[in-house]
Amino acid sequence: MRDTLSRLGFYHVWLEQSVANPKVFLSILKTRLRYIFIQDWKSTLEHSSRAHFYNTICSFNFQYYLDNLNVQSFRVAVSRLRVSFHRLEVEKGRWKTPSVPYNNRLCYICQVLDDEFHFRFKCQLLQNLRVKYIKRYYYTRPNMNKLLHVLSNENKTYIRNLSVYIKKGLNIKQNAITQNPNNNTIPT
Repeated sequence: MRDTLSRLGFYHVWLEQSVANPKVFLSILKTRLRYIFIQDWKSTLEHSSRAHFYNTICSFNFQYYLDNLNVQSFRVAVSRLRVSFHRLEVEKGRWKTPSVPYNNRLCYICQVLDDEFHFRFKCQLLQNLRVKYIKRYYYTRPNMNKLLHVLSNENKTYIRNLSVYIKKGLNIKQNAITQNPNNNTIPT
Protein backbone atom coordinates (compact mmCIF):
# COMPACT_ATOMS: atom_id res chain seq x y z
CA MET A 1 0.00 0.00 0.00
CA ARG A 2 2.85 2.36 0.85
CA ASP A 3 4.40 1.89 -2.60
CA THR A 4 1.05 2.41 -4.34
CA LEU A 5 0.32 5.59 -2.41
CA SER A 6 3.86 6.81 -3.07
CA ARG A 7 3.58 6.09 -6.82
CA LEU A 8 0.33 8.06 -6.91
CA GLY A 9 1.86 11.04 -5.12
CA PHE A 10 0.20 10.35 -1.75
CA TYR A 11 3.17 9.26 0.33
CA HIS A 12 2.19 11.84 2.92
CA VAL A 13 -1.04 9.90 3.51
CA TRP A 14 1.02 6.83 4.38
CA LEU A 15 3.20 8.81 6.74
CA GLU A 16 0.30 10.59 8.46
CA GLN A 17 -2.05 7.56 8.35
CA SER A 18 -4.98 9.92 7.90
CA VAL A 19 -6.66 12.33 5.51
CA ALA A 20 -8.62 15.49 6.21
CA ASN A 21 -11.68 14.47 4.19
CA PRO A 22 -11.93 10.76 3.23
CA LYS A 23 -14.58 11.35 0.52
CA VAL A 24 -12.50 14.01 -1.21
CA PHE A 25 -9.35 11.87 -0.91
CA LEU A 26 -11.07 8.82 -2.43
CA SER A 27 -12.41 10.91 -5.29
CA ILE A 28 -8.95 12.31 -6.06
CA LEU A 29 -7.39 8.85 -5.69
CA LYS A 30 -9.91 7.33 -8.10
CA THR A 31 -9.31 10.08 -10.67
CA ARG A 32 -5.54 9.72 -10.41
CA LEU A 33 -5.74 5.92 -10.75
CA ARG A 34 -7.85 6.32 -13.89
CA TYR A 35 -5.44 8.81 -15.48
CA ILE A 36 -2.42 6.65 -14.71
CA PHE A 37 -4.15 3.57 -16.10
CA ILE A 38 -5.06 5.44 -19.31
CA GLN A 39 -1.48 6.73 -19.70
CA ASP A 40 -0.06 3.23 -19.25
CA TRP A 41 -2.64 1.80 -21.65
CA LYS A 42 -1.84 4.37 -24.34
CA SER A 43 1.88 3.89 -23.87
CA THR A 44 1.48 0.14 -24.31
CA LEU A 45 -0.52 0.69 -27.50
CA GLU A 46 2.02 3.14 -28.92
CA HIS A 47 4.81 0.61 -28.49
CA SER A 48 2.82 -2.28 -29.94
CA SER A 49 3.76 -3.69 -33.34
CA ARG A 50 0.11 -4.27 -34.15
CA ALA A 51 -3.14 -2.33 -34.21
CA HIS A 52 -1.82 0.77 -35.98
CA PHE A 53 -5.40 1.72 -36.75
CA TYR A 54 -6.64 1.24 -33.20
CA ASN A 55 -3.90 3.60 -32.00
CA THR A 56 -5.44 6.24 -34.25
CA ILE A 57 -9.03 5.87 -33.06
CA CYS A 58 -8.68 4.63 -29.48
CA SER A 59 -10.25 6.48 -26.62
CA PHE A 60 -10.98 5.30 -23.13
CA ASN A 61 -14.69 6.03 -23.39
CA PHE A 62 -17.74 3.89 -23.88
CA GLN A 63 -18.35 3.24 -27.58
CA TYR A 64 -21.96 3.90 -28.60
CA TYR A 65 -22.08 1.18 -31.23
CA LEU A 66 -21.96 -1.40 -28.42
CA ASP A 67 -25.39 -0.30 -27.21
CA ASN A 68 -26.88 0.45 -30.61
CA LEU A 69 -26.13 -2.80 -32.42
CA ASN A 70 -28.48 -5.53 -31.27
CA VAL A 71 -27.19 -8.17 -33.69
CA GLN A 72 -24.10 -9.74 -32.18
CA SER A 73 -22.43 -10.58 -35.52
CA PHE A 74 -22.60 -6.92 -36.57
CA ARG A 75 -21.29 -5.72 -33.21
CA VAL A 76 -18.42 -8.22 -33.48
CA ALA A 77 -17.61 -7.12 -37.05
CA VAL A 78 -17.34 -3.46 -36.01
CA SER A 79 -15.26 -4.37 -32.97
CA ARG A 80 -12.91 -6.51 -35.06
CA LEU A 81 -12.34 -3.72 -37.55
CA ARG A 82 -11.72 -1.19 -34.78
CA VAL A 83 -9.17 -3.34 -32.93
CA SER A 84 -7.50 -4.72 -36.09
CA PHE A 85 -8.65 -8.29 -35.52
CA HIS A 86 -9.60 -8.96 -39.13
CA ARG A 87 -8.20 -10.50 -42.30
CA LEU A 88 -7.20 -7.38 -44.20
CA GLU A 89 -3.65 -7.63 -45.52
CA VAL A 90 -2.42 -5.01 -43.05
CA GLU A 91 -2.90 -7.66 -40.33
CA LYS A 92 -2.44 -10.87 -42.33
CA GLY A 93 0.99 -9.69 -43.43
CA ARG A 94 2.02 -9.43 -39.79
CA TRP A 95 1.06 -13.07 -39.19
CA LYS A 96 3.26 -14.45 -41.96
CA THR A 97 6.73 -15.81 -41.38
CA PRO A 98 8.71 -13.78 -42.10
CA SER A 99 6.47 -10.80 -41.54
CA VAL A 100 5.62 -8.80 -44.65
CA PRO A 101 6.88 -5.19 -44.34
CA TYR A 102 3.99 -2.90 -43.41
CA ASN A 103 3.97 -0.92 -46.67
CA ASN A 104 3.95 -4.14 -48.73
CA ARG A 105 0.68 -5.47 -47.28
CA LEU A 106 -1.32 -4.69 -50.39
CA CYS A 107 -4.92 -5.25 -51.41
CA TYR A 108 -4.69 -7.92 -54.09
CA ILE A 109 -7.24 -6.04 -56.20
CA CYS A 110 -6.22 -2.39 -55.85
CA GLN A 111 -2.48 -2.90 -55.18
CA VAL A 112 -2.38 -0.31 -52.39
CA LEU A 113 -2.01 -0.75 -48.64
CA ASP A 114 -4.96 -2.92 -47.56
CA ASP A 115 -5.70 -1.18 -44.29
CA GLU A 116 -8.91 -0.05 -42.60
CA PHE A 117 -8.93 3.28 -44.45
CA HIS A 118 -8.66 1.54 -47.83
CA PHE A 119 -11.32 -1.00 -46.82
CA ARG A 120 -13.70 1.70 -45.67
CA PHE A 121 -13.33 4.22 -48.48
CA LYS A 122 -11.30 3.03 -51.46
CA CYS A 123 -11.38 -0.70 -52.25
CA GLN A 124 -12.80 -1.21 -55.74
CA LEU A 125 -14.30 -4.55 -54.77
CA LEU A 126 -16.57 -2.85 -52.23
CA GLN A 127 -17.73 0.14 -54.30
CA ASN A 128 -21.33 -1.09 -54.77
CA LEU A 129 -21.62 -1.95 -51.09
CA ARG A 130 -20.18 1.44 -50.12
CA VAL A 131 -22.72 3.29 -52.28
CA LYS A 132 -25.55 1.28 -50.73
CA TYR A 133 -24.65 1.71 -47.04
CA ILE A 134 -22.45 4.79 -46.67
CA LYS A 135 -23.29 8.45 -47.22
CA ARG A 136 -21.57 9.82 -50.30
CA TYR A 137 -19.96 12.62 -48.28
CA TYR A 138 -17.70 10.13 -46.51
CA TYR A 139 -16.27 8.30 -49.51
CA THR A 140 -16.00 11.36 -51.74
CA ARG A 141 -12.54 12.82 -51.13
CA PRO A 142 -11.97 10.64 -48.04
CA ASN A 143 -9.53 11.55 -45.28
CA MET A 144 -8.68 10.44 -41.75
CA ASN A 145 -10.99 13.04 -40.17
CA LYS A 146 -13.92 11.57 -42.08
CA LEU A 147 -12.89 8.08 -41.01
CA LEU A 148 -12.73 9.13 -37.37
CA HIS A 149 -16.13 10.80 -37.71
CA VAL A 150 -17.58 7.67 -39.30
CA LEU A 151 -16.40 5.49 -36.44
CA SER A 152 -17.52 7.87 -33.69
CA ASN A 153 -20.95 8.60 -35.13
CA GLU A 154 -23.75 8.13 -32.56
CA ASN A 155 -26.68 8.03 -34.99
CA LYS A 156 -28.34 4.59 -34.66
CA THR A 157 -29.26 4.28 -38.33
CA TYR A 158 -25.77 5.24 -39.42
CA ILE A 159 -24.18 2.83 -36.95
CA ARG A 160 -26.37 0.00 -38.24
CA ASN A 161 -25.56 0.79 -41.89
CA LEU A 162 -21.88 0.99 -41.04
CA SER A 163 -22.00 -2.38 -39.29
CA VAL A 164 -23.72 -4.01 -42.27
CA TYR A 165 -21.09 -2.52 -44.59
CA ILE A 166 -18.23 -3.77 -42.40
CA LYS A 167 -19.63 -7.29 -41.96
CA LYS A 168 -20.57 -7.74 -45.62
CA GLY A 169 -17.39 -6.05 -46.82
CA LEU A 170 -15.10 -8.26 -44.76
CA ASN A 171 -16.98 -11.32 -46.03
CA ILE A 172 -16.79 -10.16 -49.65
CA LYS A 173 -13.04 -9.53 -49.40
CA GLN A 174 -12.42 -12.88 -47.71
CA ASN A 175 -14.54 -14.77 -50.26
CA ALA A 176 -12.81 -13.03 -53.16
CA ILE A 177 -9.39 -14.00 -51.81
CA THR A 178 -10.51 -17.59 -51.14
CA GLN A 179 -11.99 -17.98 -54.63
CA ASN A 180 -9.07 -16.31 -56.45
CA PRO A 181 -5.92 -16.76 -54.31
CA ASN A 182 -3.49 -15.97 -57.19
CA ASN A 183 -5.63 -13.69 -59.31
CA ASN A 184 -5.25 -9.92 -59.06
CA THR A 185 -8.50 -9.02 -60.83
CA ILE A 186 -11.90 -8.24 -59.48
CA PRO A 187 -14.04 -11.41 -59.41
CA THR A 188 -17.18 -11.28 -61.55
